[in-house]
Amino acid sequence: MGRNVQPTIALSLSLLCLALLALIEASAPPPCKVKVTYSMMSRLTSKNRTEGDCAEAWMDLQSYLQQTAQNLTECLEREASATASDAAATACQPLFEQLEQESEAVRLQLNKDMQNKLLYEEIEIAKAKNAIARIKKEIVSVQGEFKGYYQQLLLIYIDAGDTRRALPPVPTVGVLEGD
Repeated sequence: MGRNVQPTIALSLSLLCLALLALIEASAPPPCKVKVTYSMMSRLTSKNRTEGDCAEAWMDLQSYLQQTAQNLTECLEREASATASDAAATACQPLFEQLEQESEAVRLQLNKDMQNKLLYEEIEIAKAKNAIARIKKEIVSVQGEFKGYYQQLLLIYIDAGDTRRALPPVPTVGVLEGD
């Protein structure tokens, strides 16, 4: 009967452990996983055991439980640190969103201001181009007038030269000879 007590205790502990692990796994976040291999369960539940097999299975179960306890401790520590960082992130999220909205509003305002300045500069450039075109037309017009005046002046000089040739020379006024 002593031989049957240890496997029964081991089997009961393993079932308790599995139930505990299932409960923990159901409430734990996905990164925390505890693995129970098929060979471990088959060795614990096999009916034909020798005393050496039971002792080995018992030692395996104890080491497995120690490893599971360590894994759960590490898991809880990770969970606590993740919760703290999540809490900080959750507390910072509204501030981050507010700053993001403010920066977006500033960006939109700057964009609007730059568009207005660009439009103003484009209008000023168009005005300057129109003024330059008008001045160029006036220069061409003045150059045309100047050319016309120059041609008229040239014709006047030509006419003046023709009239000098056509008129007799004018005597010079001097002292009369018989006086």
